[in-house]
Amino acid sequence: AYLRVDIDPSAGQKVAAVRFLGKLDAVKDTLGSDDPRKKLWELAAKNAGDDCITKFTYDKDVEPWLGDRVGAAIRPGGTSDQPNLAIAIQVKDETVAKDALTRLFACDKGSKTDVRTKDGYAIVTPGGTGDATLAAVDKGALSANANFTGDMGALGEQGIVSAWFDMTTGLKELPKLGGSGTGIDTAAMATAKGRFAAALRFDADYVELAGIVRGADATKSVKGDGAELANLPANTMAAAHVSGADQMIDGAWPQLQKQI
Repeated sequence: AYLRVDIDPSAGQKVAAVRFLGKLDAVKDTLGSDDPRKKLWELAAKNAGDDCITKFTYDKDVEPWLGDRVGAAIRPGGTSDQPNLAIAIQVKDETVAKDALTRLFACDKGSKTDVRTKDGYAIVTPGGTGDATLAAVDKGALSANANFTGDMGALGEQGIVSAWFDMTTGLKELPKLGGSGTGIDTAAMATAKGRFAAALRFDADYVELAGIVRGADATKSVKGDGAELANLPANTMAAAHVSGADQMIDGAWPQLQKQI
């Protein structure tokens, strides 16, 4: 599973976002001309409720190294006690970033965190997994995975947020991450197939959350591009479109019926 957030997306997305958000007074009043990264930091620090974290200031401890992108990924082999999780934070200065992040995560006395740096990113993982994660990256990045690149290509513009999940492998891993008593049907997970990709992206007149499913038995012959949404009334506030919902329900119903 992979999740990306990017406040410096493609030029087209920047223009569309400015035009769309410029129509919302509440957004303009909140963000103004300030650095959105600073707003996010202030919000996170406020909600942390930790005296140690409040000692950090954005201008002194964060801005000098923080980049525009962050990604999170889950790889096979994790457990509920030690999930195989990695967070990649784009940085402008690897040395300064590693020092600041190490001090920041030290505020949490109850858990250990590894901070590594590579190719302009700080890689944050649970304690004891940092070296193994970098070794896995050296063997091959997700960008070299044909399924991933094909799915993201079919998805199109990735906007400011994008995500990808390999259900064939990932659903089998979920029970390991949740521990016992999760209520997950492991038999159903073992036979799951396919992948999905999604993106949150802007148009000058709307914001769109788009997704695709590929490689799943129930969606092999599904076609649709959401063109029906273009014919909605001008005062429509929100709309949802699903291609092939009937086929997905038909395909999933036998297993769902057993669970019920």
